[in-house]
Amino acid sequence: MSKIEDQKALTVRSGAIAFGFLLSVPAAIGGALALAPLWAVVGVLAAPWRALPELARRGGLGLGVLAAFFLWAQVSMLWAPHYDARTSSHMAGGFLTGLLLIAAFVWRPEARDSGLVRTAAIGFALAAAIVGAIEIFGRAPITRLFQPHAQIELLMRAPMKGVTVLVVTAWAIAGLMWRRGALARWGAAVFLLAVFILALNSNMDANVAAMIVGAGGFLAGTIFGHRAFRVAGLAVAAFILLAPAISALALPALAQAHLPASWAMRVAIWSETLPYIAAHPWFGSGFSSFRDVALSFDFAGSTITAQHTHNAALQIWFETGFVGAALAAGALGLLAWNGAKALCGDVAGSAAATGTIAALTPIAFLSWAPWQEWWVATMFLAGAIAAAAHAPTGPDAASAPGSPAPAAD
Repeated sequence: MSKIEDQKALTVRSGAIAFGFLLSVPAAIGGALALAPLWAVVGVLAAPWRALPELARRGGLGLGVLAAFFLWAQVSMLWAPHYDARTSSHMAGGFLTGLLLIAAFVWRPEARDSGLVRTAAIGFALAAAIVGAIEIFGRAPITRLFQPHAQIELLMRAPMKGVTVLVVTAWAIAGLMWRRGALARWGAAVFLLAVFILALNSNMDANVAAMIVGAGGFLAGTIFGHRAFRVAGLAVAAFILLAPAISALALPALAQAHLPASWAMRVAIWSETLPYIAAHPWFGSGFSSFRDVALSFDFAGSTITAQHTHNAALQIWFETGFVGAALAAGALGLLAWNGAKALCGDVAGSAAATGTIAALTPIAFLSWAPWQEWWVATMFLAGAIAAAAHAPTGPDAASAPGSPAPAAD
């Protein structure tokens, strides 16, 4: 490919990503459901197709184990109560296009440094925060225009999800702003404070928890660099692998504690889930089988029906068993280990990556169903922006994917 053709391809990729960020503002605040198809299209358009073999090689064993987890989840449908073709196809599309999206951000660091993609990402976050504030504090005035007869409680779920998108992408955005000098760092601090205020008013405790844990991760990344990201990734991987044992030890005490109603309900759901995991510990009950069970139990005088576990680790165990949990934990651990190597010497990139994985953790283990299309897209988008915040340094810069070859002596 000539330099002119190569530059055209880079322009198309950067333009597609920037356009994706532009459309993500209404998509996120409007309920986030449109994020999955939007970024799937962007991932296909922006993917560096010729470079995928090289990027796959650099992904190494971690990427291979992630693929094995995906395949195992599909195989586990053979013993599920029924084959859920919709969830299966959506999971396949979400994971594949999500990986393509991250590849687009990872490849050609010098194209990212031209500013278009990074500026578009920061612009998306700032615009989404402004529109989110209007929706949260104005009781969904924009959403109400399109659904004038809907109940306000239902309308407010849309900006609540939008705040979730902001919460998990905020730390990568802060990493991007961190690189732009002292004034931009103050701007990042104001932006993070604004997102925290939105989280406090989003009527969702997991958003608040994600901001607090994300702040700890970001701070750890600035102090300990790439080691913080490695520790965070390995810690989450260990929790996935040990989730049933940790839950069995902690739930009796939590059940006796005086918790808010929403937290007590989660404790009840987790308690009801553990016997099902124990009944099928090795291979699980089959991917997407939790909805077939749809746990119903008495809670505070009412019958509650849980459509998902409100805990990604327990749902992985429930549906894919020890095999699936081991593959998921192994993939995350290996990717975190290799990712930390790439982040060596990059403070802003380490802070962005650690803050992102830290913010994702409370929401993944307390809130949304793990296979919801918009949530899968949000996780990959957060990871892609964190990749954009990384700028290879030292020896890593010369060997980064797509970087110019070093000049000969």
